Amino acid sequence: MLKIGDKFEHEYSYTQEQVNLYAEVSGDTNPLHTNQEAGKNSIFGRCIIHGFLGASVFTKIFWGFMVC
Repeated sequence: MLKIGDKFEHEYSYTQEQVNLYAEVSGDTNPLHTNQEAGKNSIFGRCIIHGFLGASVFTKIFWGFMVC
């Protein structure tokens, strides 16, 4: 169990295939997430993942604490 002052790190990355699948099931087909050229020409300089897709990693992290 984490206590105040503890530090927790978790590294995770998404593949472009996972981002493309998320775009399909969520209906968010903004080219900023799936089109390399659109991403390159954006203020980010590359494609970015969907916000909710990024937030979904918290489920994976917290579930690990709940079942332990």
